[in-house]
Amino acid sequence: MSRHICSTGISTLGPQLFQLYINDLPNITKLQCYLFADDTNILISGPNLETITHELNNELLTIQDYFNANKLSLNTSKSNFMIVPPKPNSSPTTTIEINNQIVQQANSIKFLGIEIDNKLNFQKHVKTILPKLNKGLHALITIKNTLTYKSKLTIFNSLIQSHLQYGAAIWIPKLNTKTTNQLTKIQKRAIRLVFNVKYNHHTAILFKLSSTLTIDKLGTHNCINLAGKHMHNKLPDIFQEIIKIDPNSRNPLKFPQNCKKSDTIYNILNAWTKYKDKIDTTTINSIKNSCKRVLINEYDSDIQKCVKKCKQCLLYNEEKTARYMMS
Repeated sequence: MSRHICSTGISTLGPQLFQLYINDLPNITKLQCYLFADDTNILISGPNLETITHELNNELLTIQDYFNANKLSLNTSKSNFMIVPPKPNSSPTTTIEINNQIVQQANSIKFLGIEIDNKLNFQKHVKTILPKLNKGLHALITIKNTLTYKSKLTIFNSLIQSHLQYGAAIWIPKLNTKTTNQLTKIQKRAIRLVFNVKYNHHTAILFKLSSTLTIDKLGTHNCINLAGKHMHNKLPDIFQEIIKIDPNSRNPLKFPQNCKKSDTIYNILNAWTKYKDKIDTTTINSIKNSCKRVLINEYDSDIQKCVKKCKQCLLYNEEKTARYMMS
């Protein structure tokens, strides 16, 4: 009798063997499959919900046969599905079955660390990272008079900025003004704690001195980095189907047909079109570094406005801040 064993938690080779074991799953179904370790996501679209439900249930039967033939088991209790309707205010429901068991419908799913909700406004993702940001803020409050500037900046980047910049091109442009302002207030309060300045100190100069990008600039920087990687063919092949590259054109990245301003692809290409002549596009690293320099320099206009009008900024002591940053 033969035994089929594939462990993912014993050795560094385990995950690779598991990937090889299930790597042909996309070949046996018409559905779009996205595999990451033992996490599998399936995507299907159609003209109406009835057609999608019928096709999906039929394809899941094929997938179940594949699992049975390869001695794999599917935990239905840990599986769910989400419907993204064309009208965000609607809440359609349907029934999906796997192995004669009903799969639970969810309003949001976590995909590679980002909470994607069925309205695609990423409010659930913000609710997920807000407690983490507040913990980072509390940590900075605790050590604001204890650690040096460099140590506090490291904590800021680790506990606050890292959560904001992860996947920024996907979710930050989708936020409404209220949510963006909420995150901006936390970020500004945190950078004031890093520099140990008053609660009403303007932050443009602080963001520039620490080479830190604000919420909106994080989204722009992330979009440009993605477009630059696509220009250098460092993204998955599926991007080649979505965004065509014309090397003979002055603007080699072309907007896809029927691309709307609310689409993520539009945000990526729009940011690239706006900044491509201001940055060095030679390599991926040069794109990343030069783009950040350009965005950081944009603080200068805000700083000049503050110096002319703001009493707090007139009292700002540049030499004192420089000594503090060197401590």
